[in-house]
Amino acid sequence: LAEIVWSITLEKNLTKKDLENFRDIIRDTDSLDYAKKLSLELVLRAKKELTGIKMSKESKFFLNDIADYMIQREI
Repeated sequence: LAEIVWSITLEKNLTKKDLENFRDIIRDTDSLDYAKKLSLELVLRAKKELTGIKMSKESKFFLNDIADYMIQREI
C-alpha cells in the first residue's frame, strides 16, 4: 500500500484514474478522517493559546477566523 501511494506521489503525469486510486486509498485507510480529527485538535489548541497572547482584538479575530476556515474547508 505504501509503495502504491509513494509511486503515485512521484508520478509527474498523473491520470484521472491515478488520482481516483489515490483518493480511494486515503478513504479506505481512514487517513482523511484521522487528518481531520488531528487538525481539529491542533486548531482548538492553537485557539486556546491565542487567549493568552497580548495582541489587538482584530488580530485575534483574524487568526481565529483563519483557524475556523482551516477546519471547515472541504478538501
